Amino acid sequence: MLYAWKTGKFSKENQEKNRAEFRKDWLKLKQDFKKTFTNSKSLEEDKLKLQAKKDYEYTLKILGKSKTNSSSDHYTFSESIDEPDFEILYSSYNNPASYRKIKIIDLYNKKYDGEYYTYIDAYCFSAEDERTFRLDRIEQVKELSSGKIFFSQHEIEKIFKRNC
Repeated sequence: MLYAWKTGKFSKENQEKNRAEFRKDWLKLKQDFKKTFTNSKSLEEDKLKLQAKKDYEYTLKILGKSKTNSSSDHYTFSESIDEPDFEILYSSYNNPASYRKIKIIDLYNKKYDGEYYTYIDAYCFSAEDERTFRLDRIEQVKELSSGKIFFSQHEIEKIFKRNC
């Protein structure tokens, strides 16, 4: 700091000169940024490519041709979504329990808040959309093909793993 004061780096003239250089450099940076990142044609093309890739991967996943993880805690289902396989009684975090008819897409373990939980990605016929369900919040499962009802977490996990 003493050096800057002694050499006049803090003088009015130097401050104004530095400010002017800074403004010039800042404007140049902004222009370069705009040239690089606002080419709307290339951005739209990138968005379309990304969306097409997501759609393709989702379709493969539904058809059962998706890539599976090599980890032992990841399972992928292998049929198309046409009709439900299960009816579950599910209690979400803040909502009362509700019955939902589902077709399993994926079963996997995921860390949440320091603990691992088993999750199910499934097509929910009630919501007419894909949903994620946490296994420990499923209170009961009815296998629609056999009519069997399962209540214990062990049985529920076993039936879902068997059907993936």
